[in-house]
Amino acid sequence: MKRPNRHQVIKIGVIAVIVGIILFTGRDHIFPRPMKQVLGIENAKIVKISLLDGTSGIRKTITDPRQIKEFMSLFDGAYLLKHINQAPASGFVISVALYTDQKHPDSASFNFGFLIVGTNNERYLSSRYFSDDELEEIRKKYGLKQV
Repeated sequence: MKRPNRHQVIKIGVIAVIVGIILFTGRDHIFPRPMKQVLGIENAKIVKISLLDGTSGIRKTITDPRQIKEFMSLFDGAYLLKHINQAPASGFVISVALYTDQKHPDSASFNFGFLIVGTNNERYLSSRYFSDDELEEIRKKYGLKQV
């Protein structure tokens, strides 16, 4: 069997290092993670949810444990994939802030639709997409719609 020459070994080494760097630094862009893992918040620890409708400007708060559980069930099974574009952006459909105590929101606010802002203001693509009809139902159910 022929021994690889020095140039072949260097090429293989460089390729291995590049692949390693891509997998290490880009893993969040390649491998989706459960939403609970990205946000770092267990549903059972949430004591308050603040909703803000970006269209009407209406803000509502949910504190009833049954309603919190029901609302969070909308995201059951959701996976997040870090979005390539991490440039600052503004605007949202419905913004949601999760609180694990009454005074301080965990920095876990996210928006409905494709982009979700996580705990470090990082944007993610969500496997759970809400249609316009679903968003309208959420607005009605939680009093975010102007009458």
